[in-house]
Amino acid sequence: MSIVFKPKIGEHLRKSPRSRSDGYSVKDIQELIQLRVKGLTHKQCGDKLDRTMGSIGTALRHYKLQPAIDKARAALFEAKTSPCVGVCKLNEALVCTGCGRTLDEIANWT
Repeated sequence: MSIVFKPKIGEHLRKSPRSRSDGYSVKDIQELIQLRVKGLTHKQCGDKLDRTMGSIGTALRHYKLQPAIDKARAALFEAKTSPCVGVCKLNEALVCTGCGRTLDEIANWT
């Protein structure tokens, strides 16, 4: 005969659903990645996702999200990089022959 030890944990010691790192949906994970890409802190992400701050850091490690965040940041940087190729010459229609942007697009590039 073997004895099975079953610990009894009171409800006051159980983690609330807000603080668990394994309870994130795919949508929550995608939103967390986007929030971190935008530069929000763990606390700000927790506030947006209605999670505790420690849960955010744990989720980042648990789901190994840092590479996805880095990739999304790189893609965002690439998207903001100017399409200018250094051949700045406008044709008769006021379109750059190098990058294909109009004069207005060039002037308003951010």
